[in-house]
Amino acid sequence: MVAGVSVMWLLFFRINTVEQKSEESVWASKGTGNALILYQKSRFSLTQDTVICMAEGLQKEGYSVVANHPRHDVPYEIQDFDLVALCSPVYGGTVSRPLLDYASSHDFQGQKVVVVITGKDLSTDAQIGMVMEEVKGTDDIHGIKQIGLMMTLPDSFCP
Repeated sequence: MVAGVSVMWLLFFRINTVEQKSEESVWASKGTGNALILYQKSRFSLTQDTVICMAEGLQKEGYSVVANHPRHDVPYEIQDFDLVALCSPVYGGTVSRPLLDYASSHDFQGQKVVVVITGKDLSTDAQIGMVMEEVKGTDDIHGIKQIGLMMTLPDSFCP
């Protein structure tokens, strides 16, 4: 039983503590906006599906979108983007450590920032707050919960 619990912990909670390899995806647009989505993959596909939905919705709104994992060596300059989305699943009551590290080490001066937390738990306000506390330099920050398979993203993100 202890071994089973240990394996479950490693499979589900460790995913939020290590940097994932760089996997850039790009959605080009003829519009003038640029958006960056940094996300930690979830064990299942909820976070990834949410990122795709957001990227496609933003692309339809005229944004070119770049999505990747938060890493210490991602090559993006925050100031090159009109919108930055920070996305994380919740495991063990907490969010992605690499995402928190990224957020705390960058200046979001003048940026519009959206924090998206995914999971099956309705009580994700604390996790949204964890990320928002690390984002410095902007007053234009919003939090969104993506719960289970229910689409709760604003229409402009997911038509």
